[in-house]
Amino acid sequence: MTWPTRGENHGLLGPDRKYAVISVQWVYPRGKGYPSPPDGRYIVWSCCVPWPCAGYEDLVPAWARALPDYMVFLSFDRAKPRRRYSAEAKAKIRRQRLEARVQKKAPLFAEQLISEALAKKPDYFSPDGIREEDKKHAERMARLDEWEAMKFNPDYTGERPA
Repeated sequence: MTWPTRGENHGLLGPDRKYAVISVQWVYPRGKGYPSPPDGRYIVWSCCVPWPCAGYEDLVPAWARALPDYMVFLSFDRAKPRRRYSAEAKAKIRRQRLEARVQKKAPLFAEQLISEALAKKPDYFSPDGIREEDKKHAERMARLDEWEAMKFNPDYTGERPA
């Protein structure tokens, strides 16, 4: 079994990659047509590791390496980073979508319904409220990242931080 090196992976091992997925997957054997896997499972083992990870070759269990017609794959999330809108842009888009929805459903009462929606959820449609919402979301994601990092710590006890 060979593992990809930096030259063989088409640049996927860049410094911006946080996690890698190691999996043992079914590959079609040559000359046998396109059969299904013997037990019907295309992926028999997988795990997610923080990247870079020293000694990731040793993580794959011996029984998984010994399976005929299965191969070890190392993959990375190739998704582009999400485009982030400013709070003002989000507020503008939310108002425009509200207006379009209301105009489509009830054009005669559109002004009244829009003003009621804006009065009911002022933080949702204002840039200041959106900034506060984004700040809370970033804090939640930071706590989640901290908890995820703890799971890879050998001293991890299984309790979630407060």
